[in-house]
Amino acid sequence: MHIRWDKRIGPVLSAKFLGQNIAVCLCHRREDRSLKIHNYTIPLCSRCTGQIIGIILAIILFIFDFKLSLIISFLLMIPMVLDGFTQTFLRRESKNVIRLTTGLLFSFGLIYFTLWWLYV
Repeated sequence: MHIRWDKRIGPVLSAKFLGQNIAVCLCHRREDRSLKIHNYTIPLCSRCTGQIIGIILAIILFIFDFKLSLIISFLLMIPMVLDGFTQTFLRRESKNVIRLTTGLLFSFGLIYFTLWWLYV
């Protein structure tokens, strides 16, 4: 299994399964859902950008012995799930700031949720 960068669609995870090559695009990279800083558009969508920031932040805080309970870790993941469901089923359009925030909270919570099970 490996991740490669495609100029058109961004990060792609690929693996061999039962003799077949399977590739999954990890981010849709829609420009209207990506953050813009001055005239530069970040090459990932807002939610993926938030997730990367959350992962990095969680790892740094974990290194500095920051602790987070299992319940709080789980609760941090709920906003992104709710945002995704309401966009899909209620035909609601989320703002980039909400996508960035929920992505950050989700990945931060997921890292600590996973670490809690590993280090109990």
